[in-house]
Amino acid sequence: MKFFAAPYTFLAPGERIFYFWCILSRQRRSARFISTDRLLLKMKQVLAFFSSYTYADKKLHGKFSFAGNSLSVQLRIPSSDAEVFYQVFIEEEYARSIQLIKERIQLPAAPLLIDAGANIGLSALYFSARLPQCRMLLLEPFASNVQAIHTHIQQNRLNARVLCAALWPREAMLQTAAGFRDGKEWSVTVQETANGTIQGITPAMLCNSEGGIIDILKVDIEGSEFPVFASEESISMLKNIKAVIMEIHDDAGDRSQITKTFTQQQFECIELGELTLFLNRLYLRT
Repeated sequence: MKFFAAPYTFLAPGERIFYFWCILSRQRRSARFISTDRLLLKMKQVLAFFSSYTYADKKLHGKFSFAGNSLSVQLRIPSSDAEVFYQVFIEEEYARSIQLIKERIQLPAAPLLIDAGANIGLSALYFSARLPQCRMLLLEPFASNVQAIHTHIQQNRLNARVLCAALWPREAMLQTAAGFRDGKEWSVTVQETANGTIQGITPAMLCNSEGGIIDILKVDIEGSEFPVFASEESISMLKNIKAVIMEIHDDAGDRSQITKTFTQQQFECIELGELTLFLNRLYLRT
């Protein structure tokens, strides 16, 4: 019976029982059922995307070909990892941003890409396939995600370094703050505290440590983009960043404030679905 095979077996036991009960009793209108059903549809597409996969120790080990590269991933089950994979590789949410950057921005032979909010490294894997010569610095504040990033770097031989840190408006210590959005692994955020164990670092610190120029900055930091880009220090460093790919979380602040800041600093603003692309006019191709 299909309900005893993947991807149904990837659901947490309680969630699987609830889902089957809804099917049998024809109670399919609840938000919980609809959410689970959508997740299963994505999981089916993820499994179909893999050329081969195995499941062991609550991890889905998948191999696939993408942009001429043979890649492998490990997705934690259950977690939001499969949904991130779906967004990055099946929907290709970064495709248009990367295309426009390559077409319109002056990039060196080996551009520097900083991924702030790298999660488990799937976006970095995508960037490495679309920008094969890029050098990457990955920022991720949560230790379990950092461990997964290291696995993906080693398995796929990425030209990437990892910092267990979070982008923040000032140098400070931070701690995990739960409760943002759905509370899954992809939506955990941070808050400042004297007893924190997570290092907060600023865009200026990154820029200064990486030679003064950042070619591409990807920002997906669960609402922290608002305090980061309200900081005078961060705003003053924008002139040294060529392009920014950002997911702006509207439930955490007013996006018009961020777009206004970037526009005032001579950036072109392009809305691309859930992402906003900012192109620095100082580095546009002539």
